[in-house]
Amino acid sequence: MTILAVLASCTVLLQAPRDTLRLYAVGDINLGRRDALDRLLQGDTLYPFAAVVDTLRAAHILFGNLESAIAQQTRHRDTSGFVFTAPLVAAQSLARAGFDILSTANNHGWDGGRAAMEETMRQLTRAGVLFVGSAMGRPMAEQPVIVRSHGWRVAFFAMTRAWNAAPNDFYGHEGANYVAWATRIGFIRAATHEGRGSGRPRRRERPRRTEFAEEPQPSLRRFYEGLVDAGADIVLGHHPHVLQPVVCTRETDCAVPRQLIFGAGRTWTGLSAILRFDIAPPPGRSVRVSVIPVRVGYQAQFVDGVAADSVRRRLNLPRSRKAGTT
Repeated sequence: MTILAVLASCTVLLQAPRDTLRLYAVGDINLGRRDALDRLLQGDTLYPFAAVVDTLRAAHILFGNLESAIAQQTRHRDTSGFVFTAPLVAAQSLARAGFDILSTANNHGWDGGRAAMEETMRQLTRAGVLFVGSAMGRPMAEQPVIVRSHGWRVAFFAMTRAWNAAPNDFYGHEGANYVAWATRIGFIRAATHEGRGSGRPRRRERPRRTEFAEEPQPSLRRFYEGLVDAGADIVLGHHPHVLQPVVCTRETDCAVPRQLIFGAGRTWTGLSAILRFDIAPPPGRSVRVSVIPVRVGYQAQFVDGVAADSVRRRLNLPRSRKAGTT
């Protein structure tokens, strides 16, 4: 199995809003496999999200990590052996579910090749769903995408630290011209103009296996901290396929390793969560983090009781008196 890691971050740019912002974030979304794919091909565009759609639509901004290309089915293969391509109608499925913005920078970004990546961007645009982390040119892929809601302007950045098509040589692959790569954070600092730290280079480590790990490896954790130093208010990490603990740094910055929400391959990876961030307007500017437990599958389902308790224990949500974080 190729060593994989996916990282997405978002930075809240305050414009004196008066209302609390509800930002929801979900894990990996795979609409190109098994039941999810079959139902989309049958025209049931809401099937993957039907059980949780009312909750998703309650968000002021809904974010997710799209791990399947949206294009006509192809015979394209890569070195990982896992290629997921969803039909064109998947873009409408995401729009109907309420997604405002998706990360397209991840290890499955080249599933289907260049044509599929370009088609994914076209289909999302037609459906009115924003995407971040990929573009027709890497300089544009590194730029933030601004989402406006309830008087807020939220800047999303997305980048990946894994690339199935060329796991050992990203910059030697054609996809490097389309996707933001997470080996540096200078472009985030330059875009935010509000670095909050020295931004010193951090020692690089040989990456270890990140799937199914209970906590992010030290090099990833330092990278998350570097993003906070660069000005990020919330950092969301995807890909491990299991819940990892929420980590809060300083008083208002939260680093949150993320998890799979659709398509569990193992019984013990079957629990996940929709993360809810309630961001209060200034002068308080507190961030309250809460979770909505779900069961992973090609149709996500809410859980309660023992399963929900297990989700909360695994996330290990802390309490911060000043930040109002729970």
